[in-house]
Amino acid sequence: DGSTAVFSWPGVAQVTYVNFGCQAPFVPNQVTIDDVVGTLCGGNGSVDLSASTSGPLQDVLWSGGTGTFDDPTSLTPTYTAGSGDLGDVVLSITATFACGDPVTVSVTIPAGNAPVVTITPDGPTTICPGEDVVLTASGADDYVWSNLATTPSITVTQAGTYSVTGTTACGTGTAQVTITIANGPTVTITSDGPTTICPGEEVVLTASGADTYLWNDQSDTPSITVTQPGTYSV
Repeated sequence: DGSTAVFSWPGVAQVTYVNFGCQAPFVPNQVTIDDVVGTLCGGNGSVDLSASTSGPLQDVLWSGGTGTFDDPTSLTPTYTAGSGDLGDVVLSITATFACGDPVTVSVTIPAGNAPVVTITPDGPTTICPGEDVVLTASGADDYVWSNLATTPSITVTQAGTYSVTGTTACGTGTAQVTITIANGPTVTITSDGPTTICPGEEVVLTASGADTYLWNDQSDTPSITVTQPGTYSV
């Protein structure tokens, strides 16, 4: 804008052209996909599409996917998923203008499936009395446990089967895990000889079946040596 051009050629005096800020009425041929509203899930669902154009438009045509458009020649059609839309779905719009070649743009829409929900414990699923285990669900957006908790993780201390239902925009999925309570150890005492002893004799009592031991005489070793009559417990 505001530029000056000076022209001259043989036999003609110089001619000056000054641009006083005028611009040529040029509008580029463009098509844009402005919005996609909705969800495609494993061959189901629909999305509302919205596109806009600039330039001397003649017509538009949508294509792509295995589903259907309610009006493929509209700038704002609704696309309904087909049975083959099991992965990313690519939808395209081609705009034909009065001047120039057709212009095509595309959008990729994920077509997810119902969630696959899993439960991960933070330790063994067989716990001892008084212990607990944290169960964490994954694979969805929201969760509801069989004990009505709505958090991704729960802490359990009792035996039983715990299930969770996870939900996404594409549906629901479930998982379950069984928690068992281990029995206490079966402790036995063996002696290295008869449990009836003569004065001055001794017998070694050895406990087994556990990890640590505490005898009624406060010994904390697996074996004790006794020389006196009595009842010994561990």
